[in-house]
Formats: sequence, structure tokens, C-alpha cells
Amino acid sequence: MLKRLISIFILVILFQGVTVAQRNVRDSSVFMPLVSVDYTAMFGAADYYKRFGFTNALGLSVDFKTKKNLLFGIHGNFLFGSRVNETSQFEPMVNSDGNVTNIGGSIAGIALKMRGFNVNADIGYLFTFKKPNPNSGLFLKLGLGFLQHKIYIQNVEENVPQFNGDYKKGYDRQSRGANISQHIGYMFIANKGIWNFHIGLYMMEGFTQNVRYNFDTKSVNDKMQLDILFGIKAGWVVPIYKRAATAKKFYN
Repeated sequence: MLKRLISIFILVILFQGVTVAQRNVRDSSVFMPLVSVDYTAMFGAADYYKRFGFTNALGLSVDFKTKKNLLFGIHGNFLFGSRVNETSQFEPMVNSDGNVTNIGGSIAGIALKMRGFNVNADIGYLFTFKKPNPNSGLFLKLGLGFLQHKIYIQNVEENVPQFNGDYKKGYDRQSRGANISQHIGYMFIANKGIWNFHIGLYMMEGFTQNVRYNFDTKSVNDKMQLDILFGIKAGWVVPIYKRAATAKKFYN
């Protein structure tokens, strides 16, 4: 159901991008809402690196560009990855061969992954040039928001009691807290057509705390964590604006 809703939403954006009337963006800076579907390839540092590796981010951004090229809006990312570095909490359940066994004594189908999300409010500025138009150029955006991440424990056959239901919450190290973000890059708004995009550097610093009771340590680790993620962010932009007024000539 969720996948269908996302597909319908993207189709609506595509439809708007194709059918929206064109304003004269070639000659003047105009106010416009900007909807962007984004992908970010991110690496970790500080405490985040101790827990996870390479992270993918699929996101959606909604910005408003004023005539004076101020930018303000909101963006969110769904974070996911397949590299988990912090696995010490699972050692009591691993046998001498390095495998987790199920209730039948066979090797269990357990997969560890990274899952998370962030939502940020942004403010920024677009530095434009004469070419290709006054609505394209270098931009800088700063954001403030919320970050959450955890170890996603995939118990494929659900035959390992420690990882069923709420029990696995005692091992997933779910953490959440405030975050700040910086985004610098280039945005291209075509004079006409739908080939609009942005690409640049994205960085996020999260100040999170573990919110779980950890079964392996039998305690809550509420120490503040510094989660740093950085990488390359790119997206397809849908600008939404009205047709510019056209002059009409009247003859007697």
C-alpha cells in the first residue's frame, strides 16, 4: 500500500512538471515552489561510523524560492544501508562457528541492516549568474531538525525467540535526537522543459541518544552520541509557477 501511495505521488509530480505553463524564467528571477526527489550517497563519521557503514538516503524536498533568491522549505530522508559495525550485543547468541541458531538447532536466517530517517526545516540562498538564467546557480542551505536510526534485525523465518516481537528492541540500539544539516551545490532550472536538477555536497550532524533498554548490558545507555553523515546529493527538481502575462494588441 505504501509503495502504491509513493508511486501515485511521484506520478502526480511528473504530471505537474509536464503540464505546468512556462513563465519567462530566462530573463527574470521569479517566485516558485520547488519540489525535488533526491538521492544521497553518504558515509559516516564519529559515533555513527562505529555503528554503521555506507548509507543510502532517498528523500523529498519542498522549497520556496523568492524573487530575491532566498530559499526556505523542508526536506526529509529515508535512510537505509546493509553495513552494521556494532554487533557485540549479539555475541551471546552466536555459536563457535559464528552463526545464530534457531529453536530447531539449524542456522537462522538473520540479517542486520540500518534503517532511519530525518526531517529538517531549511533556509538558504541562491547565488545566480547571467547564464543560463537568473533562477539557476550555486546555493547554500542550512537546516535544523530530527534524526532517528536503529539496527534493523531481519528475522526471516521468525524462529529465533530473542528476535521476535518486542524482544528485538533490546538489541536494535534505536537512537534519536536533534540534528543540523548543510547543503551546498548547483541548481539548474531550464528555460523550458522538465530537465531541472540539483547536485552538491550534503552533511548532517545528529546529537542523539539511545532510547532502548539494552538486554546485553542490562542498562540504558543515555550518553550523547555525535552522528555525522556526509556525501553527494542529487535530485530531479519540479518547479511550479504560472504563465507570465502576455501583451495584447488591439486595432481599430
